[in-house]
Amino acid sequence: MKEMGTPDVYMDVRFNTAVCAKGIRNVPHCIPVGLSIKHNKDEDSPNELYTLVTYVPVTS
Repeated sequence: MKEMGTPDVYMDVRFNTAVCAKGIRNVPHCIPVGLSIKHNKDEDSPNELYTLVTYVPVTS
C-alpha cells in the first residue's frame, strides 16, 4: 500500500491465472506485471484512486 500510493489494489483475472498456472505448490518465482493507477468509479468508496495489477506476457 505504501509503495503503490493507493490503499486499494485490484488484480486482473489474467494475472491470477498466471500465478495459479502451475498449481498451488509450484508458484512461479518471477511474473512480469504492469501497474496502473486509475480513478475509482465507485461512488461509495472513500478513495478516489486504485492500483490495477495486470499480467504482461513475454515472448522468450
